[in-house]
Amino acid sequence: MLDLIFAGSATRHPVNYAEAEVVFNNEGDVFGTGTDKVTVARRIFRSKESDFLIDGNDVQLRDVEELLTSTGLGFRHYPFIGQGEMSRIFTMKPEERKGLFEEVAGIAEYKQRKRDTLVKLEETRVNIARVEDLLAELNGNYAHLGIQAAAAREYVGYQSRLRDLDMDIAHARYLSVLREQERATARLAEAQEKMVQVITSLNGRQGAHDDLQTAQRKISASLREKASALRGAGGCVPAREGTGIRPREGQVPCGRGVEACASGAGLGCQQAPNDQAGWRDGNVHRPDRKSG
Repeated sequence: MLDLIFAGSATRHPVNYAEAEVVFNNEGDVFGTGTDKVTVARRIFRSKESDFLIDGNDVQLRDVEELLTSTGLGFRHYPFIGQGEMSRIFTMKPEERKGLFEEVAGIAEYKQRKRDTLVKLEETRVNIARVEDLLAELNGNYAHLGIQAAAAREYVGYQSRLRDLDMDIAHARYLSVLREQERATARLAEAQEKMVQVITSLNGRQGAHDDLQTAQRKISASLREKASALRGAGGCVPAREGTGIRPREGQVPCGRGVEACASGAGLGCQQAPNDQAGWRDGNVHRPDRKSG
């Protein structure tokens, strides 16, 4: 059959398949297709594969055989008997002659269908046997599979419950964190308010401290001015603790005030000689007076 495929020439390229087509007149609708003509074709490839076509549609070889058998043109029919066929018919065995008569009578098509049906029935029996084996195996494992299915359903339920509990725990933690955040925010606001109060108090005390320092500087300056005036007048030095004023050499501290000394009322103040003016460790000691 491959020899029918064109191998090419000097002017034409080779092809990969060959196709033969037979057209039948179907005016009397012998083929039962409802068309005026019927086309039967076969296409063979270099790979030895074949395609069969009826009126341009891909079909199987069995479809072509059934179409031709229904009209008496089957592959084994004998609408024409060649020379020598009669003598061969008379020498046939009874089984072979029976098959020939069946083909001539047109019942070979139905026998072929019967054979095909029997083959399909056998295949169906084999499939049914396999299905029964599978069912028996599945029924044997049904109890075990039922236990596994129940365990799987229980596992799915536990998983769903665990997921719900995890969500509840996460929500509770979230609410707890929110409450803790609110408490922390309140404590922070309270601490900030106290800090503002402390800062305000410190600022007030700092202002008072500054005022006291200013007043102290003024008092100290006034005392230094008066002490300078007394030293310039040669008088006594008033003894007053906490003033920071100390007598010079040759002066004795008296117990009178600064105003009395500055006004010349220092009659009771006596000057002591330099060697009798005693100052020890920052303390003033008066010299002893003799009686008479």
